[in-house]
Amino acid sequence: MPANIAEDDFSRLESLCMLFGVGLALFDIDPNAPNYRIRVRAQRFSPDMFYVNELADRLRMQDPATFEKLFRACFENGNGSIISKVLMLYNIGCMP
Repeated sequence: MPANIAEDDFSRLESLCMLFGVGLALFDIDPNAPNYRIRVRAQRFSPDMFYVNELADRLRMQDPATFEKLFRACFENGNGSIISKVLMLYNIGCMP
């Protein structure tokens, strides 16, 4: 975000970044020396497994063949994220 943002807008943006864990960096408008400054560091959050399971159910109900193709490939090949593997375990009945 440019450093010359209005104070009211900056305060609101900074608060929202802190609330949602999104990083905020300010910079000067000078293209030769942008002078970046980090105001809020991004945070890493683990997803709530209730909502992951809910998403998996909705995806599976909407298009079971595609769901199987996507998540079985992630699980069998060791590719993809942990969430993909959890979704796969849930889909094949290994998780409640």
